Amino acid sequence: EKEAVEKEAEKEAVKKALEKYPVDSPYEMAPNKVPQAPGAIYPQLKGTISMDGVATPRPPKGSIFPTVQEAGMLAGFLRSKGIWQTVCLNNMPVPAGGARILEGMLEARGCGVVACDVSKYTDNKDRGNEYWEERVYCSEVRRVGASEIYQIVRPSTTALLFACVWTAPWKAYFVQYPQVPLVIIIGGPGASNQRNKRALTIEMMDQDTAWRRVLSTPLHVEQERPLKCVVYERISER
Repeated sequence: EKEAVEKEAEKEAVKKALEKYPVDSPYEMAPNKVPQAPGAIYPQLKGTISMDGVATPRPPKGSIFPTVQEAGMLAGFLRSKGIWQTVCLNNMPVPAGGARILEGMLEARGCGVVACDVSKYTDNKDRGNEYWEERVYCSEVRRVGASEIYQIVRPSTTALLFACVWTAPWKAYFVQYPQVPLVIIIGGPGASNQRNKRALTIEMMDQDTAWRRVLSTPLHVEQERPLKCVVYERISER
């Protein structure tokens, strides 16, 4: 009986989410039906980041590269909220978007991180070699199909992080995982997705009464102007 009640509550949550984030593009048709996948991991060149914020080799221009203070503050905030893992999607242009320095800095500070990206290649011959030259500064990147979303196993203790997102099916994540308590959006003036009508912008959730903005801070970007990091917390229904 308890299981039936929980399933009914989840169906109702998905229905409410669909009402808030209606379908507005072919990419996100039926966001509640988007397949989930654990993602594939392919070998890649690795960079390193010391605890005092020195990256080796120097990261690409335009990479999100927080200062030590910014990374420490964000990591501490995630821990204070009981977040077990942060699922990170980044639609910034490669190579900057593929470096995943923020993810590596959060990992180094004890945060659970899942860096996600879309599988860009469909040729099964020597699968994975295509990514070798794309250097990453986190432990791994999980790649899902273009019509899939990452399978989150503990959504109630997971934060979603969207960096300059517009091609990733961000609405499908909101609909599929209504239990997620925190959403982090990185963007602002100068962001690569700023002019795209399908983009998730840093202001978009301010009008959603189910969420409240709890943090807003700049994030350093390598050799470019800073972006803004905004965190929204789901308001519990009582």
